[in-house]
Amino acid sequence: VGWQDSTYQDYDSNQIDVRLYYPASSAGEDVPVDCAWAPYPWLVFHGDDGEDRDAYEWIGRGLARGGYIVVVIGEERSADRAWPAVMDHSELIAKMGYMNYSGGDLDDPPGIQGCIDMDHWGIGGHGRGAALAAVVQGRWAALDSSGVRQPPRALFGLGLDTDDTGTSVQVSGLPMPAHSLFLTGTVDEVAPADEHIDPFLTRWPGGWQLLEVVGGNHVQYEDDQSFWDNLWDGAATIEEHWQAAVDSISTA
Repeated sequence: VGWQDSTYQDYDSNQIDVRLYYPASSAGEDVPVDCAWAPYPWLVFHGDDGEDRDAYEWIGRGLARGGYIVVVIGEERSADRAWPAVMDHSELIAKMGYMNYSGGDLDDPPGIQGCIDMDHWGIGGHGRGAALAAVVQGRWAALDSSGVRQPPRALFGLGLDTDDTGTSVQVSGLPMPAHSLFLTGTVDEVAPADEHIDPFLTRWPGGWQLLEVVGGNHVQYEDDQSFWDNLWDGAATIEEHWQAAVDSISTA
């Protein structure tokens, strides 16, 4: 797995920091992309409230080993702003297309030209980032109907937190396949399932699967948890960085 810190310009013309993980010819930062099995589908992963792009290395590396390019974005926008959220992802598609066509800029992974599957991409996140992902998936057809950009083909959420969105997300013509995967720990006290993902799914018109991870809490999806993080969350009885979570996402 290789990784590289880069940027893209969002809908409001702000420079957004991202971290990319990708199949590589050797392990490390700024190493060439291994295009032997390309083109690779790609996934956008949004961090939770207050989390940066470097907080989900285990997820980025795990999915890159499965043959994905992963773009990790820290908390940048609340999930209740549907139009900017969708248009931000249109700009991100343009960024990925630029890398695929020309090889990108100096801060993009070397050797990436021609290695990205621009027709197949998905979106996911943790906590409020998972809710943001659901907003983009649900509103894409209504806000980007040009047909020029391919819609997100996958949605997954870890510990989905509906504090920004509420439990009812307006949906307009989910893209196919319209199936989503959600994982929430049974001792998650930040976004407990009965208050967040359960009522959310009763209003979600697409196909979905919910895995309730026994003994998992909310902050374990992050690379590191502070004393204060765990103070406000449930006491986990499962080890951090559940490999089963990455395996479930990469094979769904």
